[in-house]
Amino acid sequence: MDQLNSFQIEFNQDPDIVVLGLGGYGIELVKNLRFNADMSPGIILMDRSVEHSNLNEAFSISLGDYSSDLSEGDVVAAGNVVREILPDLEGRLKTVSFAIIVAGLGGGVGSGAALELAAYFRKIRVPTIAFVTKPHPFIEGRKRFLTAAQAESELRNRLDCMISIDSESVIPEIDKQADSVRNNMIEKLQVLMDVLCNPGMMPVDFSRVKNALSCDTSATIITASATGDQRAVEASQRILSDPAVADFLNKPASIVVHVMSDERLTLFELDEAATMIMDNWGAEVDLTYGAATCEGLNLFRIGLIVGDQYQSLPLASVMNDDQDIESGPMRHAVMM
Repeated sequence: MDQLNSFQIEFNQDPDIVVLGLGGYGIELVKNLRFNADMSPGIILMDRSVEHSNLNEAFSISLGDYSSDLSEGDVVAAGNVVREILPDLEGRLKTVSFAIIVAGLGGGVGSGAALELAAYFRKIRVPTIAFVTKPHPFIEGRKRFLTAAQAESELRNRLDCMISIDSESVIPEIDKQADSVRNNMIEKLQVLMDVLCNPGMMPVDFSRVKNALSCDTSATIITASATGDQRAVEASQRILSDPAVADFLNKPASIVVHVMSDERLTLFELDEAATMIMDNWGAEVDLTYGAATCEGLNLFRIGLIVGDQYQSLPLASVMNDDQDIESGPMRHAVMM
């Protein structure tokens, strides 16, 4: 571990939010996100060996440089290496108020690093959300599936909110499955990034996002987009007709409606979309909406973050002085 003495990580500015892409799949997802000029999270990528990233302000950490014992699928070894380098990360993470972990469970680094980092952020009382995918037991192997299941179970006790996408829930065609899972994950991650990292023309209070996602039952993120003169109405109709919304319609819900569009975005369009969603929900809705613009986007995209209103809890409320890392409660949000 001699190389730890020269380990350094510097951000151009102290970030409020840090995004961690862990393992090959986690890194792939983070690299496919859109970060515009108004978004300035700290980005850290970890794997056994990390190639040069095309993301500005992203720092790559090759865990294999610090241990010769790090092999494919070794969750314990990956966690041990991350634990060893955490003291060198602490100084650079002192301003972080929220952490987003992105990982594919089943491999060594994604599972091991996620567990260790989740425990670390919980210890220092930084609210943390993990976005994870689980492998298909037949396509990717029973061993990876069992590793992922065990890691997911342990993560539940170390996080404030975990959003899990099960590969078995996507379309069963093998040649399309990988892209379906990845694109589904990227779309949902992008909504969270736009809401949390881009204040835009109408910022969303952070507590509203936590309220929607920190639920005991389920939460989901749905996206839809449209173009043309009636783009707000058409995007709203697509959101409401999404099968994932069916479990929440006609029930009290906490909802964040976030619109991302080009410079032509108007307050009338925002009101039109929010009103249509509220009028068609069929139950009491605690709704918050926000918006931001992105040059050259050329569409009207709605991101809907929805959770059970009466069972949601602020993230900070699940972390008190008497809880230890291993037994703390978990708000488990399974993506529909």
